[in-house]
Amino acid sequence: QEIKAQTDSFRPCQGGARLPDVHFPTQISSSNTLISQQQRAVSYPTSKLLQFYVGLSNFGDIMIVSKTTDSFYVTLSMCTYGSSLIQNRPITAFHTPYGITIGNPTQSGMGTILAAKDTSVLISASGVTSESWFGPTTFFPVKIK
Repeated sequence: QEIKAQTDSFRPCQGGARLPDVHFPTQISSSNTLISQQQRAVSYPTSKLLQFYVGLSNFGDIMIVSKTTDSFYVTLSMCTYGSSLIQNRPITAFHTPYGITIGNPTQSGMGTILAAKDTSVLISASGVTSESWFGPTTFFPVKIK
């Protein structure tokens, strides 16, 4: 939460509000690339946090990859956008067709997301069973002070 607050302070949402965070499991496919193909949201992991990686989109969306003792998780903190990404349309899944490339963490345990190109999120209308994909957006490295 502290990292998200620091990131949001110098890169706030562009003309919108921040939506509630959503968390997703992911798998590592190589030493520094994670694969997230249409992952469904889960509750935040309770296992010990070892490292984390942060990235931002041009719109102020925040992506945090958390490495825990048992897996990797992605937290998306998206900004509202038009009539698609709004408070009553929860994000239920996300997709990164090119994977998420992470950099080496510093001694503090923090690293950066080097690339997460063309990330899309699946949103559903409140009280409606239909879902639609929104995006894509791309996440870039960020430096936390």
